[in-house]
Amino acid sequence: MFFESERFNISQIVSIAYYEPSCDKKDIYTGCLPTYELMFYTKGDTYLTFNGKRIHMRVGDILYLPKGIVNADYYVDITEKFALYNVYFDTDEEMPQVPIHISSVPNEVGNVYEKLYNEWLAKKDGYYFKSVQDFYRILEMIKKHRRKYNTKAKFKCLAEAEDYISCHYYKTDFKYEKLHALSGVSYSYFNKLFNDKYGMPPVKFVTHLKIKRACELLKSGTFTATQVSEMCGFENVYYFSNVFTKNMGISPGKFKNLSAAQSNAQ
Repeated sequence: MFFESERFNISQIVSIAYYEPSCDKKDIYTGCLPTYELMFYTKGDTYLTFNGKRIHMRVGDILYLPKGIVNADYYVDITEKFALYNVYFDTDEEMPQVPIHISSVPNEVGNVYEKLYNEWLAKKDGYYFKSVQDFYRILEMIKKHRRKYNTKAKFKCLAEAEDYISCHYYKTDFKYEKLHALSGVSYSYFNKLFNDKYGMPPVKFVTHLKIKRACELLKSGTFTATQVSEMCGFENVYYFSNVFTKNMGISPGKFKNLSAAQSNAQ
């Protein structure tokens, strides 16, 4: 979902930092990360370990880290001096719970990071709005780079399955078993590729699309929960209500009423 969605709401930028360790050491971070992080490496070559995943970070690389992972075993082996920009942020969206490493983004991404950091430090009038704008610009640039990267042969076999998801995720006859068949690879390898690209398994991705569509329909105020359930391809309204509540924290009825109240208050 992250870097893939065309509609993505950053609820808050908490802080922006430029980090450059002064000596060789192992940096160890304890406890859960309180915010999501999106960092850009400007100098050096180092290895980072997060929740059992070892990542080789080089100049021009982007790294997303999720918040709230218990006992993530997060540390950095500093073999040479390195430096990075880091944006600490929160979002209204459901985020991947695994780190996402993107190699060799364009140099202009680093230029926007530097601009964003300087704006944040200066704190001039309107700085926060400019910072949010620049952060969205960074996400847009990463998305374009990631799309180009994902056209490599490794992910080409996903194309027909992705088209099938786009055209059928909201239908009751959606069949998950068709995905790997359309890709011409095994079930396990398809799931691995899909996870590599989207940061989540196909079932969770499709559920996210269904819930996102359901939210749009409920916000319109036109449709009942039963109608929305049918329009989003759920087996019945009871199953829809359970899945919606689990993902959104409130029932479809309460979500619809809350959306209507917010709309009337504006």
